[in-house]
Amino acid sequence: MSKLMSIFTRFGLPEELITDNGPQFASQQFRDFMSKYDIQHTTSSPYYPQANGLAERAVRTAKSILRQPDPQLALLSYRDTATEPTKESPGRLLMGRRLRTTVPKLNHLLRPAWPDLSFVKLNDAKAKRTYERTYNRRYTAKPLPAVGVSDKVRLKTDTEKEWSQSGVVQATSSTPRSFVVKMPGGETIRQNRRQLQIFNKELDETQPVTSSTLPDRSVITHNVPDPAGLKPETHTPGVKVTPSGRVVKPVVKLTL
Repeated sequence: MSKLMSIFTRFGLPEELITDNGPQFASQQFRDFMSKYDIQHTTSSPYYPQANGLAERAVRTAKSILRQPDPQLALLSYRDTATEPTKESPGRLLMGRRLRTTVPKLNHLLRPAWPDLSFVKLNDAKAKRTYERTYNRRYTAKPLPAVGVSDKVRLKTDTEKEWSQSGVVQATSSTPRSFVVKMPGGETIRQNRRQLQIFNKELDETQPVTSSTLPDRSVITHNVPDPAGLKPETHTPGVKVTPSGRVVKPVVKLTL
């Protein structure tokens, strides 16, 4: 919390703080800290890092910077480089001007000049739509069936291969695409929609699956030609014929 306060005193108190579900963010002391400064604390879906993609990408960038020979200089270059979604550098978006680095710049580029924020938001929204279309096309993503309260579901995290647990949806969580599920033991957990599978309602779960409960399937018969009506195949001596009936022509070689 002291690290957060050092950031808050420099840039001001945020309205919302988004974190993962680490134990350091789940303590009563941290909840009191958020309540004291009137900050809304939102956590991502448990066991689903993709729901917190912005933070995961920032961690990847930070690790890449720390691997450089001079991390401080690499961080300075990163803050003065325009990003693809916004077309603006983080330094200019924060301070309204370009940063002086080891790369020479004209003097007028270092003067304060705020970018057009409406243009920045438009570029960011356009880039997100492009990323969404690319992801959906690459992984053939499709909308999942809607989950309602009192639906019985199976549970599975990304680290599990089988739908080994079951529960009942108790409520919709305040976080996007998340639901509160009540387990058989009485405890409640929060899961992302991708980690839930609705039970098949076509068959009664208490009824054993037998031949009488399965749908009736008629026997399909195929029309098979009468062997008596088939004519015997005739082959010419010296001519090769493939199983499909095609005549194999001999190879003609060029003799000089």
